[in-house]
Formats: sequence, C-alpha cells, structure tokens
Amino acid sequence: MSDLIKGDNQEEQQPGGTATATLVPPPDRKARHRREAEGIGKPRKKPFLVAFITSRRLHTILILALIIYLCVLIPHLFWERTPDIPLKMMIVDKTVPFQDYREHRGLFWLLTNNKFVDPTKQTDNRFYAEDLDYTGFYPPPDDRILAPPEQENAMFSQEFNPNFVGPVPSSSNPAEDARLKNDVHWRFDYIDSADLADRDLLYICDSYGVYSADYWQFRSDYWGDNIAHTIYSPKIYGGMKPEEITAIEGFLDQGGRTICAEFNTLASPTDEELRDRLEEIFGVDWTHWIGRYFVDFGDVTDVPWWLFELYKQKHGKDWDLTGSGYLLCKDGEDEFFVLTDADDVAPGGMLFVPRTDYMEMDVMQGSRPSTFTYWFDVVTVRPDPSVQILADFEFKLTDSGKDKMRRHDLPLVIPAIVRKETHYNSYYMAGEMTEFGKAMGPADTKLTLQINRSFYGREVQGSTGFPFWHSSYPVVTNILRKEADLISPIKVPVYPFR
Repeated sequence: MSDLIKGDNQEEQQPGGTATATLVPPPDRKARHRREAEGIGKPRKKPFLVAFITSRRLHTILILALIIYLCVLIPHLFWERTPDIPLKMMIVDKTVPFQDYREHRGLFWLLTNNKFVDPTKQTDNRFYAEDLDYTGFYPPPDDRILAPPEQENAMFSQEFNPNFVGPVPSSSNPAEDARLKNDVHWRFDYIDSADLADRDLLYICDSYGVYSADYWQFRSDYWGDNIAHTIYSPKIYGGMKPEEITAIEGFLDQGGRTICAEFNTLASPTDEELRDRLEEIFGVDWTHWIGRYFVDFGDVTDVPWWLFELYKQKHGKDWDLTGSGYLLCKDGEDEFFVLTDADDVAPGGMLFVPRTDYMEMDVMQGSRPSTFTYWFDVVTVRPDPSVQILADFEFKLTDSGKDKMRRHDLPLVIPAIVRKETHYNSYYMAGEMTEFGKAMGPADTKLTLQINRSFYGREVQGSTGFPFWHSSYPVVTNILRKEADLISPIKVPVYPFR
C-alpha cells in the first residue's frame, strides 16, 4: 500500500476479524475556505440590538435609570401626600416690567413647595400662579417692543428705530387710569377693599413700579442690550394711592389679619403722607436711605444709571469707580456714598442676623445669619411695646467705613425684620427677601428644596442664593404657616425648619 498517503487511510474492521484499509480522498481545501467565508459551519453572530438587549451594560443602565426615576418620583409622591395648607392671600407686586416675574418668583415657588392653596379658587389647581395670582402690573409679551413718549427724545422715531411702536401712555394723572388699564401694551390694577374683604393675609413684594425706560433702554438700537434699566424716566405705574392705603387700613381693622411687606413698600414713588400711614401700620420710620451691594461698580449692566449722572454732578467728572462694595443713597436729596471692599468693608460685609431672643423660637426658627447683598432700607423702630425687632442688618466695617457711616448719621446695626402685634399682625422686611433668580427644579417635590439648600450651602460674593435659601426662605415659610395655623381647622406643622 505504498500508494496510500499517510493520514488519509483508515483501518476498517471486517466481519471475521480481518482488517482492510479504506482509501480516503484528500480534503477539498478551497471548498472548506469557501464555507468558512460564508459562515457555514461556524456560530452565527447575534444582531446588534439583540446583543445589546441581553448585555450586562443594558441591565446596568436600566437599574441606574430606575434608581434615578425612583429618586425623583418618591419625593414628588411625598409632596403629593402632604396636605394642602389653605391660606387666602393677596400678593401685590407693582414692579413687573417683564414676564420673568423676578420680584415675586421666589415667593410663589415657596408657596407651591409648601402647598399653600387659595381655597376660594373654583378650579382643580388651587395653587398660586406667579403670572396670574397677584395684584399689580401685568407686563406685555416679551416680544412686544415699547418706546417712551415721543417727546422724550427724537431718536425714538420710526425712521431711527424700526422697532418703535409709538408712544407709551403715561399714568401721571388719574383720568388716564381707566384707559391705560385696558391698553393693548399692558394692564394693571390696584389694591381694592372688595378684593381684600375675604383675604387672610396681604403680602406686598414691591411697589416701586414700572417706568418707560424699563422698555426703551433695553430695546432701542441706540442704547443696545447692555444698559441697566435704572435711568430716570416717566412713570407708567407705581407707588401707593390713597384708596389703596385706606383699603389696607380697613382690612387690618377687621382684626386677626396679617400684612407682610418688603423693601421699597415705604420708598418712592409713594408720597410722604401715604408713607406716614404705612409707617404707622408697621411701627417703623424710613430714614430715606437705601443701599445695595455691587460686585463691580464699573458694570453698567448692573449699577444704576442715575448713579453715574449724580456722580458727574457732584464731582465734575465721569464715574471711574471699579471694584466691589456697598452703595448707600438718600432718596430725594441726591446724596450718596460708597463703602468699598478694598478700604471700608471688613470680612462679612453686611450680615443678616436673627436676634438671639427669637433665633430658636417663633418665626425665626431655622433662619441662619448670612451676608445680605441686595437692596435694603434703613429704618428705625418706633418706641412701641407692640413692636419687636426679630433680626438686624449688621455692618462689619473698617475704621474708614465706620467713619463714613458716622458722617452720614447712619448706625452700624439696622432693623431687618420688624413685627408689630396688636389687633393685627404686621411684618416689615427691610430687604428684598424673596427676590431670587430661579430655583433649581420644580416646586412640586420635597427633593428640590434640599437640592437648592445644598447647592447654595455656602456664601458666594454678590449671590442672593445663600441668603434666600438659608435666611429668607425659613422666615417667610414660618410666618405664613403660623398665620395659616391660626385660621385653619386642620393643624398645620408651623416650623418645619426647627
């Protein structure tokens, strides 16, 4: 069998025990390669989608997604199961030139997060809506371009500015009010006795108002988009009217009612006689001084434009101040001065400090000291046993800063929250306590409050985050919950930050 190829023969056992060799032809290697190329005889690969669905990676992703979903859902369900807190409020904000609702947005977020509802609403959703449930100025749509009265400046003409839509009406005389109220540009209303009749609490966020420069400074080709809307210009709407003060006094005279107010309720453009009546309600006197912290005095998008004009009148040169610090100015007298961080302000700046007697009791529970950096009033408290100072603003200054304050007869400690308890309750907050940009996340969950309080857990220069979430939010929440508990048949947990 010399012609047999090694490895290509086999021995086959035959019946009878004899073995015979069987010739096996050599394999066809080309055919084998062809079958391998076509996948014949090899395990087939799974389609990508099938492989992904059955992979560990997808299982991990699904588990993580489920965990995230539960982390979001469970706090929302806890919020849903929390009982509503009925409280009939009138909220007043006269300073709403745009649809960002900045002056009262923080308050409305707080109301929803705590589940305060208006029991008189005849709808399924009884929560307070920031764009509807307030009294004051209702701004035009953001895409509506407005301009000042024609006589203000010839540059605001159709020829100069194609976005010009005609003169903005002025509410300088009462006869115009009815027409302006239904004007196509905007609408507004006032505090009314009939609207207050069934309310439990009146909350005034801001009464400064809206001015023509709020629109044309931002929207004209001449000024561009980078000018703060704080130049002097005709008033469209703002300040308190005699009928409104009378309505407030009648509301409080019913007994058992509460009024809260923030910075600028006492200031311009409300006239002196009406201011006196408001000061009597709150047990304070306004000194006509106001102030605010600025991160950069050279930032024209933030610093009031009128300050540049006053500086030029006073010093005979253009404003050249940079750096950070506090501006203090006296209304009606064109008097102002600056406390710079470089020379006048010690570490801490101006602190919001709850008084020790109230820090761990009553409505101040949970409120922490913080560096206050937004607008504030300088007020004094009347000698009245029914008036209590719950918190102060304390200036931390160098010797040069103290000297500046002394030369302007200003104290280093200013009342920040003043309460008056008589046949009504009043709270005057001498700062913009509830003004805040935008919360992180929706209000209808228990989670986002903790996220915001954690995210804004430390002081940042010029930021209103820490003061809002750790100082203002607990105080306002406690005040509203306390008032709701007094009138509600359902027991309300009054101090959640205890």
